[in-house]
Amino acid sequence: RMFLQARAALVTGGALYIVGNRHLGYHTKLSRLFRGVEQVAATPKFVILKARK
Repeated sequence: RMFLQARAALVTGGALYIVGNRHLGYHTKLSRLFRGVEQVAATPKFVILKARK
């Protein structure tokens, strides 16, 4: 739900940055909602993702 609300709030070209546990699979979920998802940084436990509208 948070990702849907973020997509609705962002202007075209806007970006959402997410820090999450690697095992939660946010990359897959964000890829369904945003046109561009990239990994900004990572550790063995965490990942930082940037999702563009």
